[in-house]
Amino acid sequence: IVREENRIHREVALRLVPLAELGPMVDRVADLGHGVTAAEVAEEFEVPQVVASQALRQLEITRTRRMSA
Repeated sequence: IVREENRIHREVALRLVPLAELGPMVDRVADLGHGVTAAEVAEEFEVPQVVASQALRQLEITRTRRMSA
């Protein structure tokens, strides 16, 4: 059950905060010398902070996999 809930949370996060939009936002803020917080993502995409946190985790996982490939 927990595994299924985690999958659902990931899917919701990716639908509400598409990585194609989140990635450029994170990069823009990084260019300014700052990290992006879940609160900033939540505000930008008008989602709960828990969804923003999940989206940031998914972006990190995706980028790590690309670097490893």
